[in-house]
Amino acid sequence: MDPGQIGEAFKNALQPSGLRPNALRLAYRYFNNKVFHGLETVLVQANAILVGHGILP
Repeated sequence: MDPGQIGEAFKNALQPSGLRPNALRLAYRYFNNKVFHGLETVLVQANAILVGHGILP
């Protein structure tokens, strides 16, 4: 769950859309606000689950 890979996957998913630069900027801003601002919480929980199963993150 690397943030760089998540961002790159989103960018690649948008490429075929043909959105104009302004629309792309809005999409990236929305994605950032909704996904990356909550990602730390998800990663902490995922790591706790892994550790609980004896898997070191």
